[in-house]
Amino acid sequence: MILVVVAEVIAWVLLGTFIATQILTPAWRGVKLFPIFRQRAKLEEKLVELKEEEETAILEREVESQRKRVEAIKSLRSVQTSGSQKSKGE
Repeated sequence: MILVVVAEVIAWVLLGTFIATQILTPAWRGVKLFPIFRQRAKLEEKLVELKEEEETAILEREVESQRKRVEAIKSLRSVQTSGSQKSKGE
């Protein structure tokens, strides 16, 4: 029975400490609540931004590669059509 009472007191102390450090103190200072979670949220936001930048860079690289292929095909066609016109004219 004493262990249950001790455990209950410890639980209330921990709950009171959590409320004091994560809700009351930040509210009194005028900052956002739950500062323990803000750092993680900032890091997760940075991670999302970096992943988006990575995806954008990959897509830009693919676009440039495709553009070079198209230009190569166009230049090959122009060489082939000009070559076939020369042979017809001769």
